Amino acid sequence: VLTGRNQEKLEALKTELSGEYLLVRAEASSTSDSQQLIEKTIETYGKIDILFLNAGVFRLEGINELTEDIYDEVYDINVKGPLFTVKMA
Repeated sequence: VLTGRNQEKLEALKTELSGEYLLVRAEASSTSDSQQLIEKTIETYGKIDILFLNAGVFRLEGINELTEDIYDEVYDINVKGPLFTVKMA
């Protein structure tokens, strides 16, 4: 199962992949997307044997440029999303 937040990029993978796979549009910071991802995976394959989460972002702002929105974006993608995806699985 491969995920990404951009449906067009996921569709483009079809020309590069072979074998059995599932492409699911899911935003790493969205718990509802994660829930749908887990449900669709189990519906398709019956269970999850291995869960490998590698989405992440790195922002390089100085402390004076840091905003709550930037902090929330990084935290939601790097911490909240993976944590709740594992919990849901």
